[in-house]
Amino acid sequence: MHLVCLGVTRKMLSFAGKMPFEFARHPRSLSDLDRWKATELRQFLLYTGPIVLKKVVKPELYEAFVILSVTATYSMRKN
Repeated sequence: MHLVCLGVTRKMLSFAGKMPFEFARHPRSLSDLDRWKATELRQFLLYTGPIVLKKVVKPELYEAFVILSVTATYSMRKN
């Protein structure tokens, strides 16, 4: 969680908008990114990031992000 969510995801983050009420924690603004909790970063990595980043970042960076997201999803399910 700390390496992926607090490390890699924080560096790749580009997000703005509102979240559905089903998510327990709504992410704060990008100006507060350095204070985001791991649950906010995990939410971005697993749910919102693949959608938000598709047209924002270069294709090779997006592909790397999706690979990270799928791998993290799979490893979190196994544990």
